[in-house]
Amino acid sequence: MRASSLLAWRLQRWEIAAVAVAACGLTVVALMRAFQYDEIVARCRAAIEMVAPCGGLRDAGTIYDTQDQISAYLIRSLLAFLPFVAGVILGAPVLAREIEHRTAQLAWPLAGSRARWLAIRLVPTAIIGAILLVPPALAGEVLVRSQFPVISPGANFEGYAERGVLLVLRFELVLIAAVLVGGWLGRQLPAVLVAGLVAGGIGVAVTFVQPYWVEPVEGEVEVMRPIDTLGDKYVGVRYRVDGQWISDEEAY
Repeated sequence: MRASSLLAWRLQRWEIAAVAVAACGLTVVALMRAFQYDEIVARCRAAIEMVAPCGGLRDAGTIYDTQDQISAYLIRSLLAFLPFVAGVILGAPVLAREIEHRTAQLAWPLAGSRARWLAIRLVPTAIIGAILLVPPALAGEVLVRSQFPVISPGANFEGYAERGVLLVLRFELVLIAAVLVGGWLGRQLPAVLVAGLVAGGIGVAVTFVQPYWVEPVEGEVEVMRPIDTLGDKYVGVRYRVDGQWISDEEAY
């Protein structure tokens, strides 16, 4: 594994460095935004009266006004894009580079097993990429906790695609898809472009089917001081007719 990891670094050091810089940058920015939110929460809890920005969208579990939320949602959007971009950058060249440089024809016969040769190339890249995405995944958890201080991130789906283990899992999915595209096309630049389109399709698909794999459950209603004890609940509204889910437009 050590030799395979060194080989992966030598072959893809610039791609790995680019993903590392993006991951570190988003981690720092997300933690800074979370720290600023925590300062606002501390000031609001110390205040006698609930005034702006403490009188914001409290029913949704947050105390910030709309303007104060823009930067957080921008950061969360970048966190959601990160696993797709990282998967394409790291995955597309794995096979495409070998085929384009005509080293695959020599490497495959010497390896004895193409599956073993691919595993030596793919597994270290997958592990390195997953390690790089752990800091932004954790930073996303911290940001959501600070943005919604009265709702536990582990008890709701707020920002579910922008934090936690799902970021790493999406990276692995896109990485495998990009590797397959690179092996199919055999050229690096076309592989990156096509893999980018495939990654975009995967992103749209998982977003489109999201409402259909989560069953809403009605919780108890509690009337409390929102900033302190709103409760670990995430509330959403969906409509159905005769047991069939319908869109908001159809309901209206």
